[in-house]
Order: sequence, then structure tokens, then C-alpha cells
Amino acid sequence: MKSDAPILRSIGNGQLVQPQSAFLEAVNNAKMFEGLTANAEPTHIQIQAEYVNDADHYVIDTAEGAIRVGTIVFEGDLSIRDESVPLIGASEYRQADAEGAIAQSAIFQAQEVQGMKFALEMHRIEQTGVTHVILRKV
Repeated sequence: MKSDAPILRSIGNGQLVQPQSAFLEAVNNAKMFEGLTANAEPTHIQIQAEYVNDADHYVIDTAEGAIRVGTIVFEGDLSIRDESVPLIGASEYRQADAEGAIAQSAIFQAQEVQGMKFALEMHRIEQTGVTHVILRKV
């Protein structure tokens, strides 16, 4: 099995996620990015994530059924990289006969992350004020 296979199923939302996503969630929950300086050398960390919430935890589906994950011990390097990314497109959607925007979008040049290319997009919906952030694999 590939190490980036989405093997963890969230009971909370039913989505399959990769171990890297669970690692990032654990790091964010522990607020481990707060002490880091952008563009500094990576910091080696080890974190033990406990999944005790009966309504929101991970399982691994097997031929014998779902196996609950109680704890994952993560170890890795954590860093923050600050860099400028070119904007490759911006748009605003409007109705021809109405005043004001319906939505605005910004699309940034694809960047390489761990050997894969991703493009960041932001879409703001005026009616709700919600901004959707999309990381699209290209």
C-alpha cells in the first residue's frame, strides 16, 4: 500500500483521508505552527494524537470490518515557507442588469508541494460573504 493512500475514514464526515492530512490536523490542533519562524530550518517534532471522541474519530476499513483508531504517533519535520506566488487570473461575476458582484475569484500559479503540483484558488460569494479556498491538484 502506498504511504499516501487515503486509508483513514472519518466517522464525523465519512471522508477518507491520507495520514498526512491527519498529521496536519494534529499539528494545527496542538498549535505547533505558532512558535515557528517563516523560512527557517525545519523543526523535528513528535506528536501523539488521541482520538477519544465517539462521534468524531478515524477508522480503517478492512475485510473484517472497520477498526477504530485510538492513537496515532506522528513524527516529522515542520516548517513554514513564505514566498510570493503569481496571480494568474482574477474575475468578477455580475448580472448584466443588476448592480454589485455575485462572486469574485482569484487563481494563483501552481506550486510544487512534495513532488505534486497544486494551484490555489479563492472564490468569494457576495451573498453569503463566504470565501471558498480550493487547493486543486494540477
